Amino acid sequence: MHPVRIRIELNKGRAGMPLDKRAAIARDTMEFLGSLTEDLGLNAGTHAWLAEEFDNGSVDFDCRFALPLDDDRAARVRSALRMVFANDYSDADTAMLIQPATRQRFARVARPLDPDEVARFGLYRNGAREDIEWFELTPALAAEIETPVVGAHRSYGEVQGIVHAFFKETDR
Repeated sequence: MHPVRIRIELNKGRAGMPLDKRAAIARDTMEFLGSLTEDLGLNAGTHAWLAEEFDNGSVDFDCRFALPLDDDRAARVRSALRMVFANDYSDADTAMLIQPATRQRFARVARPLDPDEVARFGLYRNGAREDIEWFELTPALAAEIETPVVGAHRSYGEVQGIVHAFFKETDR
């Protein structure tokens, strides 16, 4: 069983970062991760994510989900993280669990960034540092994520509902 871990890189190639900007990004990242795990039914809150493995040079660190997860739940969390990071919700089973507010919380991470800055999120595939998939969050992508989808949408599939009997045991 591999833990769910992501890598966050801020201000890559630059020296330091203003503390207020760093604090805002950390707060928004924490709120996003807590919201996502809540959407997935883990009800662990933000305290379940630990920051660790800090590096010098820029602001780089890992976030690890500290509570034990079975392989299926860990895979679901990784899939949900990949969807949000890539802004690709093609897996309907997982996408329907992720609330729009969670997606907007992720976009908020980019608000403190300057127009030319990038926040990079790496998703560890198997827990090893060598096997990481990278995603970039720019202010432009964040604006795209925050813009609501307007217009008509066509959907194909089935709808399942419940029929209620309002007049149970009545005379005809």
